[in-house]
This record gives sequence, structure tokens and C-alpha cells, in this order.
Amino acid sequence: MLQSGSSPFDLRWRMFGIPVRVQWTFWLVAILFGLQYLLNKRYGLFAAWVACMFVSLLFKELGHVLVGRIFGVRGGVILYAFGGTPVGPYETMPRWQRILFHAAGPAMSFALWYGAWAWLRYANLAQWGNAEIPMRRFLTLMTFLNLLWGIIHLLPIHPLDGGKIIREVCEGILGRSGLILSLLLSLACALGLGAYSVYALVNPNIWHWGFPILSLIFDAMLLFGNVRELVQVLRERPPTSEDEPRLDSDRQAAQEENYDNYRPFDGGRPSDLERR
Repeated sequence: MLQSGSSPFDLRWRMFGIPVRVQWTFWLVAILFGLQYLLNKRYGLFAAWVACMFVSLLFKELGHVLVGRIFGVRGGVILYAFGGTPVGPYETMPRWQRILFHAAGPAMSFALWYGAWAWLRYANLAQWGNAEIPMRRFLTLMTFLNLLWGIIHLLPIHPLDGGKIIREVCEGILGRSGLILSLLLSLACALGLGAYSVYALVNPNIWHWGFPILSLIFDAMLLFGNVRELVQVLRERPPTSEDEPRLDSDRQAAQEENYDNYRPFDGGRPSDLERR
């Protein structure tokens, strides 16, 4: 969603040997969601909000990549507008490993939520002196954001992690019919999430972060993506023999090509260096 491609304004570095790239669109959306703090001249809260969005989304995606490494698959992380994604040949993993891989993101969010909550409750923040108030703001936002994102990403909406997990389970049990079922469920949930955003536009008092219109844009992108994918799947001719490619292998080939041709990082898999 809204991946802008490589840009000289992107940040690149490595963490734990994992290549990371942050697109400029990520900072734009982070600023827009925290714009209410900036307009009200609450600069400390604004800085804490942007920092929390960055740390929370970065470590969520790192959770995916680290689990992928456990199963022998290397990859990287890209952060962009409205989220991030792990980049690597993860479709080569067996289905049960992919399910654990998708679940690692929300698990990392909940781990960050609990860590921030425990630190806020049990740590002696007074010893930080003048930094006590900024630290409390940061930890409070960390508890809020990571609990929220952990729950949201467990929703059965594709391409959120919950939607990918439901898709893997349904497709593993029912094949192509399961894929269609998971997309219909995803579409219904995306409609519900969009309806809530419309309700928040009419009743802004129930909305406590950013502007509801940004959430509505995000929900609209989810809805459009699900409709497009559902139409594409329905138009495809189902395999009639074992010799024809399955949807899993098709996605695997696409993922391999995406990773092999993508060069946002200063490195990659060992084979990448040999190719150069």
C-alpha cells in the first residue's frame, strides 16, 4: 500500500544483520496522524507519537523477519505509508511455518505493549529527572499503539496478519474454495471497519488519534484491494490437473521475483553478493 519505490530520501541501515529501509511516505503519514498535537503546539507529544509509530512498526516487522530466519529464510524490512512489510522469499516456507511467520507480527506488538505497560507501572521513572515526563508520554503511547495495532492486525482482513493467517488455514483445508471464503470474510470485515471510520467522522469524540479521514482512506485501500483480488481469483480458471500450477506456487514465484529484483538494501541473501 502506497509503496513509493526507491528514493534518495529513504533511510537505509541494518539491524541484527537485517536490512531496513524507511520510505519518506512513512514519515508523511506519521506526521499526519500526529498533526493534532502539532496544531495544538504540544510538541513533546508530537515527537513521542512519531517515535512510537516508528519503533512499534519497525519491531513488529522485525518480528516477522526474525521468525523467518528461524526457519532458514532471510529477508529485510520496509516501512512505508500506513504500515510496513517484510521482504523475502517467505512463500517458500511450508504452510504451518507461514502461519507462525504471520502471527509473529502481532505477537511482537503485544510483547511491546506488555513491556511498556510493565515499565510504566513498576519502574521508578522519577530517577530520569527532567526526562521523566517525556518518558511517561512515550511509554503511555507505546502501550496504546501496540495494543491497538496488535488487535487490528489480528483482524481477518487481507493483507493484515490476521487475514493472511485465516487465508492460509482456509486455503489449506478447502483449497481454492477456502481462498474465496477467506476473501469474502476479509471483504465483510473491511466493510465493517470502514463503517466505523465513517461513524467516527460524524462523531469525532470517539476518535482519539489523528483524523478519522486518514483511517477511512486506509480502510478504503483495504476494501479496494480485497475486491480486486476477489475478482481476480474468481476470473482465474481453477486447476484441472496436478500438472497445472497451484495458487501457492504462483505466489511463491511472484515473491521470489519480487525479492530477487528488488534492491533497496545494501546486501541481502548471500547468493545476492555472488550474483553481483
